[in-house]
Amino acid sequence: MLPAHEFQLIWPYCDNYWTFNREEQTQVNYRCRVWRPENTRSVKIAEPENQRHKQSTRKIFDCPCKITVTPVRSESSSDGAIVAYRVSVYRDTEHNHTAEDIEPLKLNTAIMGIAGRLVSHDIPPPVVRRHLLSNHDPVAQQHFFDAGGKWLSLQTTKNASRQWQKAAASARDSGDIFRTRRSRSAHSTTMTGAQELDDYFLGPRISTEPSPRPSEDLEIVGKYVTLKSLTEKDMPSLWRNLDSSVYNFLPMLRHSSPDGLWQVLMSLRAHGLVFYAIKADITRLSPADLPSDPAAREETIGTVAFLDIQPEHRALEVGAVLYGPALRRTAAATEAQYLLLLYAFGQASTPLSPPYRRVVWKCNQRNPASRRAAERLGFTYEGKRQCVMIAMLELCHLHKSLLISFLL
Repeated sequence: MLPAHEFQLIWPYCDNYWTFNREEQTQVNYRCRVWRPENTRSVKIAEPENQRHKQSTRKIFDCPCKITVTPVRSESSSDGAIVAYRVSVYRDTEHNHTAEDIEPLKLNTAIMGIAGRLVSHDIPPPVVRRHLLSNHDPVAQQHFFDAGGKWLSLQTTKNASRQWQKAAASARDSGDIFRTRRSRSAHSTTMTGAQELDDYFLGPRISTEPSPRPSEDLEIVGKYVTLKSLTEKDMPSLWRNLDSSVYNFLPMLRHSSPDGLWQVLMSLRAHGLVFYAIKADITRLSPADLPSDPAAREETIGTVAFLDIQPEHRALEVGAVLYGPALRRTAAATEAQYLLLLYAFGQASTPLSPPYRRVVWKCNQRNPASRRAAERLGFTYEGKRQCVMIAMLELCHLHKSLLISFLL
């Protein structure tokens, strides 16, 4: 006994194993697809030099297995809606073959439906087939193959498009799952659970709701550091804790005074950057020290910012990273980036909803320390971007920026 919604989801995966036999008053009988009546002969195959189109004979096992499908209707509902289906094997018959003997002969509705829906979106059948057979993550790919998808051919993909159009029209006209000799609106061709099938094989549909812009009025407290909005009051402390090496790969931030640095940062903020100050107790930045009291974190020992913010795509970049000598190579430096990622991915104490899905880290190819830091944090190397910024070209005529990303 299967609830109606479960039966409608499961049946498309196995309807290629069965063929309609007869319909009775309260149930529908099916035979194994590789059964054939007695005294029937296979289609003769012409000699290769004489045949115009290649023909093939389906391998027949004379399998005796039969099943019956009986709908169970609601007694409390006035319209007698179907609430479940009872599937039983007729007289304990069994298959005399394996599933591998049937799947090459005919694909189930689930696979045909996926291929048909993709083709119906004006995607060429060869592209659809190539995508379904290769463009999956390993787990989803194995699910697709286990469901019979490994037998998907180009001709089957083309046939799926035509069947999908007919099935879609049939599903609109009738919700009946039974197939009779007079009516071809079979449940084997009715696309049920389409959303579930797409989610299972092609991945869940992505919400188009944009993420909010990161807030500038923020305070996230960690074990060693606190992230807060960068203000002009932080400049003397920041200037005191930075050294000239932080500008080696960010020459546009170089300035001769705290006020000048503040003006540069504010000009960048006007272009959409969101800056945060890294506040800490400068004597307690590593596991060897006791965690600091957030109230004692008065020194601004670095900055970090969000840039290239794309709320509609839920993607942004981490940049403008200025770490003073005391902050570098410490647990506090790692925690600062960790807190920033938690905030971007909606897991901080003040979560963004919906969260961002992609965070990018770019660094100069001559800055291996930055790349090592990104990889240690879990970012994935994606490639090189050449001649990205004029300011960077002051350092290298053929500057290349490494593109590293962190995907949620």
